[in-house]
Amino acid sequence: MPPNWQITTLFVLLFIACFIPMKLANTLLSTYPKKTRLNYFLISPFLSIRTWINCRPATASDIKHLLLHTLIIIILLYLTYTQYTSLIQSFSHNPIFRGFRGFRGYLALPAFLILIHAVSLLSQWLLLPCLGYTPHFLNKPHTSKNISNFWTRHWNSWHGPWFHETTIQRLPKNPNLATTLAFTISAIWHEILITIPLYLTFNQSVLGLPAAYFLIQIPPTIFSRKYLKQKPRTAYILQWLFIVAPLPLMLNNSTLLIFHFITPP
Repeated sequence: MPPNWQITTLFVLLFIACFIPMKLANTLLSTYPKKTRLNYFLISPFLSIRTWINCRPATASDIKHLLLHTLIIIILLYLTYTQYTSLIQSFSHNPIFRGFRGFRGYLALPAFLILIHAVSLLSQWLLLPCLGYTPHFLNKPHTSKNISNFWTRHWNSWHGPWFHETTIQRLPKNPNLATTLAFTISAIWHEILITIPLYLTFNQSVLGLPAAYFLIQIPPTIFSRKYLKQKPRTAYILQWLFIVAPLPLMLNNSTLLIFHFITPP
């Protein structure tokens, strides 16, 4: 198997390997009724129970929206992989830009968002016959009001609420501990998904970078909840500062290779 597909395959296999025990943990720890949790574990393709419950029968308007959205994303995805990735690639091999390779993480953000939209739409179409209309992977993240709201309600609606269901709901009297635990689990999860494929495929390491991105989210989340409830504009600015500024930690060399935004060395 070519190394550029080997690293992607390892990512998918590790995702599945993590998905099963995390889903089992939600089944055991969630506060939803026992019957709901059992049905979720047996038949739900989602990590979050809340996402599964929010599925509903598709309407004609839903189908029209999916068709239009799919057409737009197909065009954008084509342009991304035929044109835009060359710009990202230039920061990998061009000696002029070699000192600014971290900037690739910012350049890769539009491509990453387009790919997420594409994967979400593909999943929605595949699940449409059996589950009806499933929530989009991204729940209008630009409307998020603070950093906690972003991670629990607007980003990764298929998996993100899992952290709310297994940590925050279990520790209502200690939200700071719950926040720390949720981001720590996310840090470990992403460290496994991103660091291991790169090491096994190319014997290179980005150890600690994905984990650092999510651990960085802990202080502003706690600070925002404690001190910025009456300062929504400051909370809004703070969330984007800590989400966007450290992006190169997350959209690092391994991530760019996994999603084929750059070619192997």
